[in-house]
Amino acid sequence: MLFIGNSLTYFNALPDLMVEVARSAGDSSLSAAMVAMPSYAILDHWDEGSALRELRTKRWTHVVLQQGPSSQEEGAAWLNEGMRRFAPVVRAAGAEPVLYMVWPQRSRAEDFPGVLAHYRDAAALVHGIFAPAGDAWRAALAADSTAPLYGPDGFHPSREGSYLAAVVLLARLRGSDPQRLPASIPGSSLAEPQVRALQRAAALALERNPARP
Repeated sequence: MLFIGNSLTYFNALPDLMVEVARSAGDSSLSAAMVAMPSYAILDHWDEGSALRELRTKRWTHVVLQQGPSSQEEGAAWLNEGMRRFAPVVRAAGAEPVLYMVWPQRSRAEDFPGVLAHYRDAAALVHGIFAPAGDAWRAALAADSTAPLYGPDGFHPSREGSYLAAVVLLARLRGSDPQRLPASIPGSSLAEPQVRALQRAAALALERNPARP
């Protein structure tokens, strides 16, 4: 599995965390790599070239792509164009394109619906897989506004926030049941009831957002 994104992917090393969570649930066959750079949109990766080299020289099963929240129309246009360009290359590498929905800044919670709509629409545009991590964040925060998903800057994920994204991705791409995962987070001391609440939020987001929009 290849991740192409920015700091919302490389904070807490999301691909490695996902592999750790998978192994904790008995899945030792998963491996993941990452091409992620600060503040990059998907089109920036197209122009820079490293992600394209990875796609053209190796075989993958899934390629997970993300950029910033993209709740506004300009960001949505960049997201769509990036996916239009990458999707054929992803499929030529033997993989399925996956849209990893992120989240808005803590101070802009009203942007959640726009982030959801634009990532979902971008997935539909290329007939890709939709991974609604940001909607799981919204569900978790709706249940408990103090859920520790954001890091100190109010935008990048805490360890727990990255864990919630990893659970959504694992469930969508590997078929794991979020609520059957161990009640602990690698590298976190979050108590079992709070971990279970995050797993319920992941399950809810997956239930209300089909894999193929």
